[in-house]
Amino acid sequence: MPILLVDRPLPTAAPSAYRMKSYDALYARRADPWSSAAKGSGRKRFQSVSALIAGQRFGRVLEIGCAGGFFLPRLARAARAVLGVDVSAAAAARAAKRCAALKNVKVRAANFMTLRAGRFDLAAALYVLSEFEAPVAERMVEKIAAALRPRGLFLCAVPAKAFGFFRPSRFRRSLLRGFEILEEIRFATAGRSSRYGHWALLARRK
Repeated sequence: MPILLVDRPLPTAAPSAYRMKSYDALYARRADPWSSAAKGSGRKRFQSVSALIAGQRFGRVLEIGCAGGFFLPRLARAARAVLGVDVSAAAAARAAKRCAALKNVKVRAANFMTLRAGRFDLAAALYVLSEFEAPVAERMVEKIAAALRPRGLFLCAVPAKAFGFFRPSRFRRSLLRGFEILEEIRFATAGRSSRYGHWALLARRK
């Protein structure tokens, strides 16, 4: 069953060819360009976000913007099947290699906004939506709602303060149009992200 359920065309939200090449170039230079490895501040981020779904079990799970696949093993422990997608082929290749031993994890190099892969019980997007202009991020939230089964869950992490063109208050308003926020936490870590802080949410599709 296709997951595109909204009544008007969605932008693809695909980065330009130049930007996609830039992502691939980042992964060519560094194994973990986003400092998301499960150590140091990355470990604290993962632990804090994981706490929002602790003890829950899911059927099908989707991670949007899975990058190098550092969070996929945590999702795999809570799900029957996990699909990770990233627009960067280099990132997807690293994620697939990292999760090669996990039989319930698949990784695809794909643009989520054009993805048709059925329905999911949980969708995760960690530090992804804050990378796009507000109108595109809002359409992505709509697409995430459409990708979920009724009352499916959305696990999200974004900066806690304004960052570039990301504004937390506008993001909350757009989220509330399609989701009920069940739980949210704010926390800090050391390093480059410390000035913005972290905001993690678990929401349920209305």
